[in-house]
Parts: sequence; C-alpha cells; structure tokens
Amino acid sequence: MTEKKISKNKLIKLLKKDYPEYLSKKETLNSDNLRILIPYALESKKLYIRKDIVHIIIALHEKVSGKIVTDTHSKIALTLKGFLNDETKFRKSEKIFGGWTYLGPSALKGERIVDLKTSDKVFQKPKRSLKYKVLKEIEAKETGNESMYVWWHPETEELAVLKKEKIWAMKIGMHTSRSADKRIDEYKTSIPYKPIIGLLIYCKKARIFERTVHNNLTNRKRRIGEVGNEWYLTNVSEIEAILRFNELIE
Repeated sequence: MTEKKISKNKLIKLLKKDYPEYLSKKETLNSDNLRILIPYALESKKLYIRKDIVHIIIALHEKVSGKIVTDTHSKIALTLKGFLNDETKFRKSEKIFGGWTYLGPSALKGERIVDLKTSDKVFQKPKRSLKYKVLKEIEAKETGNESMYVWWHPETEELAVLKKEKIWAMKIGMHTSRSADKRIDEYKTSIPYKPIIGLLIYCKKARIFERTVHNNLTNRKRRIGEVGNEWYLTNVSEIEAILRFNELIE
C-alpha cells in the first residue's frame, strides 16, 4: 500500500506555523534553522545526496520566508554535517558516494513533528518586558536561551545629550535566560526609577558575547571603576559594531 503524502501547500502552511519568526526571517541558516527545516524538507527512509539536501533546505527556507539565503552552500553543508553524524537521523550509504538515508520523522508523510517549538534546542522569543523599556533586540548568528544585556540610568543619557556627548555609562552583562528582568531587578533595589534596556542579544553562550565587549572596551580605556566592573562609557552602536566585527551577530 502506497503511503499518502501531504500536499506541498499544506506542508508550507504547517512549517509556517512551526517556524519561529526570528528564524524564518533570516537570510542565513544556522543549526537551529536546519533542526526545524530537515523534518519538513526530507522524506523518511529516502536516500539523498548531501548536496541535494542542501539545495532542498535552502529552497524550502526561501519559499517560507520570502528571503534569499546568502550563505554559501559549503557553509550550510558544514552545518548539515553535524546532523548527518547523528545515527538516529541519518545513515550513510555504503554504495553511493555522498549518499545519506534520512531516518527521522517526516512531515511529508504526515508524521507529527513533535514539540519543535518547546524543544530545548529551539527557542521562542520571550514576551516583551512590561517592567522596562527595551530599545532593541537582536538574535545572534547562533541564537539560544541566554542573553547579553545593556542597560543604563535614564539621567546619565539625559546629561550626555545636554553635553552633546555620544557615549555614557552603560552596564553590560549576561544572563542564562532570554529575559534580563531578573538580573536588572537585582540592581534596581537602590534605584528609584526604571532603567532603560538599550540592547538585548539572544545567544547560546552569553559569556563569550559579554567577554568580547568587555575586552574591547577595556582596551579602549572605557571601563568605569564601579562595583561589578561591568560599567563602560559607550553606546549601543559601538557595542553592535564590536559584536559584528567578531562575527557574533549579522
């Protein structure tokens, strides 16, 4: 008996429902994108050539997102390699060079793709903070459940504006969560007003992001000698430029 496959239109609708916006709107593909796309792109127990898998994944992402993928095929193939090495998902062909049989679940065959949205490997945006004003949020190239945050006291910005200065004291830290509210609450006990969160970057290893920015600003002699050693004279644009130069964000 022939297995019934779902229509392409239905497949696209299902994927749009399960594909988080912060991943689907990207023009680059990382392991989180592939983790979601593979079960929708490939048919279980079917043999594929590795380069064809890359083509299929790119085409599916572009169809759903309306974006043109800017990554090279070789870069995506390198990311795919981590999935090919998972014996529960792929089996290498002994007869066909570059051939791999997909063993995982397949939406093409109408199989339910279990718990993609709540998987510890796939991330959802947190609800926007109602406590503090957040000026900008960025998903890192390798997004995750941690965050690097930048916040400051409102009056320091006001003073800088009055003095026509482009930098002022900012707290740059990290948290093992996608919300920085708890970390900021720890500092807020002695502050009679709400701080401003100028930047939140969601990432996998926030300590790397924090250390990269700290080291760069320290070398520029921008560090301020306050308790915690995380205060620097800077601005959001400069911090973004540092992370972009180190290829941590797009």
